Amino acid sequence: MNSPIAVIDTLFTLAAFIALPILLILKHRKISTDIKILISSLLLLNILYGLCLLFEWTGVTNILDPYEDLIGALIPMMWAFIFYAIIQNISGLELKESEWQKRLLEKQLLQTQKLEALGTLAGGIAHDFNNILSIIFGYIELAQLDITDPAQVRVDLSEMKNAAFRARDLVNHILAVSRRAEEKRQHIRLRDVVNEAIKLLKSTIPSTITVTAHVDSEKIVFADSSQMHQVIMNLCTNAYHAMKASGGELVVRLSDVEIREGAVFPLPDMKPGPYIRLAVTDTGHGMDDETMAKIFDPYFTTKGVGEGTGLGLSIVHGIVTRHDGYIHVESRKDEGSSFYVYFPVAGMEPDKDAIEPVMPLSGSEHLMIIDDETGITDVTSRILKGHGYSVTVFNRGKSAYEDFCKNHKAYDVIITDMSMPEINGLELTKKMREIDPDKPVIICSGFSDLINREHLSEVGIYYMAKPVVMGDLMKTIRGIFDNRVTQPST
Repeated sequence: MNSPIAVIDTLFTLAAFIALPILLILKHRKISTDIKILISSLLLLNILYGLCLLFEWTGVTNILDPYEDLIGALIPMMWAFIFYAIIQNISGLELKESEWQKRLLEKQLLQTQKLEALGTLAGGIAHDFNNILSIIFGYIELAQLDITDPAQVRVDLSEMKNAAFRARDLVNHILAVSRRAEEKRQHIRLRDVVNEAIKLLKSTIPSTITVTAHVDSEKIVFADSSQMHQVIMNLCTNAYHAMKASGGELVVRLSDVEIREGAVFPLPDMKPGPYIRLAVTDTGHGMDDETMAKIFDPYFTTKGVGEGTGLGLSIVHGIVTRHDGYIHVESRKDEGSSFYVYFPVAGMEPDKDAIEPVMPLSGSEHLMIIDDETGITDVTSRILKGHGYSVTVFNRGKSAYEDFCKNHKAYDVIITDMSMPEINGLELTKKMREIDPDKPVIICSGFSDLINREHLSEVGIYYMAKPVVMGDLMKTIRGIFDNRVTQPST
């Protein structure tokens, strides 16, 4: 029999070995399940071996006696397995940590690239807006010079209005990048859109570039005409930039094609059937394979800062895809490029605008107009007063609300901007409706994502997209009182 001191020393050693596995489990909670099983097995072996020593010291015969040597031999082996498994597990955790840091670095790099791209985007937008503003300022000066010729002044003002519509369309194009612009599809003859775009191009592209059009299709497509115009203009603008330095020829073709079953050209995945093909060809510098692989990527551009947004071809690709169309490009370095766009034929006659009954625009109602832009309230007030309306203007939402609390019965219609510093249009309308639940309200906004139009319609609130055409505003006002309008289409 072992001496009591030797047995106590052995038991303390075993206690330490029993405690170590428990501490390992508590400290390394992220270790794998396999390691936890090994440690638990080691803990059990240590307990059994401790019992063997205790029974041996007390002289009690037990069933563990034959296995004492085996249990004692298994313990160091189990420790070896555990240490090996822990080393492997720690290496795996370090690898995962390294992969996580790598992904984080990639995200940060991508964010940096996006910020750089936004600089290019802002420059391109500024470039386009400056062109439009140049036109508007130019016609303002012409109108001032032609003040003694009313007919010419009307022409100048008409051109200013057209330029303003172009600015509105540019905003819609920007919103289209994130699909925030509203679509209005109808059956249209694509030929008409192409001819309109060609007319605009010929008046804006320098004389060093010859513009030729071959429009041979009479077919109909079901599409948003504004977006079709955008596709044509973006492709032609892209071609113009390719020839800007050296000049050349820009050719636009519109033709009918039939894609047969199993055809692999022009694209192997095209559905069979009749299509209208739009082809835009230039004799510019062309593209290499590396550039062609990236041209439809958002923010990719070969132009300098301020010369383009880097979104033109990406927008084109998105519009074409949403219209169930296809696009592909052929190009040779230093020889030029050709873009081919295919739209499925709709097979119907173009939609004709409904003939609306002539609606009087004048009235005598009292209108409250709220907008923090004094220029907007001034123009709107002057036009509405000129048509017989009584108008009260507020440039602060809180001031308008305070007056409404006292005099809400005096107003027939509330016309409010959506985005204002102190209180937005929806919040203001809600507070006013608590006082007068049936008061007609028209909310104007330059960004439709801020508006749930279906909800507004349900509660009798009217929505108009900025910039608001005064004729449309007066039609909406008259329609409210004649019960002939539920929501304007703008």
